[in-house]
Amino acid sequence: MIQKTNFPHFSEYLFINLMNTLKMHNHNPIDLLSTEADVVQWIALMEENNLLTPTQVKVLAKDPTHLRDVQHFRDHCRKHFASNDPETNLIDLLTNTTKVTPLTFKIENNNLIPIPSEGGTKGLLSLISYHMLLHETNGVLGKVKACENEECLAFFVNQKGKRKWCSMEVCGNRTKAKKHYTKSKASQ
Repeated sequence: MIQKTNFPHFSEYLFINLMNTLKMHNHNPIDLLSTEADVVQWIALMEENNLLTPTQVKVLAKDPTHLRDVQHFRDHCRKHFASNDPETNLIDLLTNTTKVTPLTFKIENNNLIPIPSEGGTKGLLSLISYHMLLHETNGVLGKVKACENEECLAFFVNQKGKRKWCSMEVCGNRTKAKKHYTKSKASQ
């Protein structure tokens, strides 16, 4: 069960949760990862929701996280998914990131768990890259979409291909209400 968090648009995908650490407030983007402490809090949240294991988090805690590197990686991924820009070379970025910080594997609770060879930023980005590469092989990366609400910065996995908004309850209803208001005002 995914818990309610300070990070909106929380999902079952580690990389989506990283990309959704930007939100819009009063027409201004707000970065939810504005300090190294925010990154540590985000990692703890991923552990609480079983997206990172205690073993992985213990290794990550061995070294500091560098905010700018995490933000740069996130922004590169966001650019790729927002525009499907081939210039972003996403697969090359992911592959190179896992080469820089190789992973070993450990069996925990009958699951094969990737463990980064270094902690901190390098380990975190290697784990996220590994998960993204796995999702490339099962077709999930091809289903990542940006919310169609122009005032929303969220991404989501569009499993059925029909979804337009990150959340029907929030962005879908807002968009439909705005469209209805504009239409009824024009008819008056």
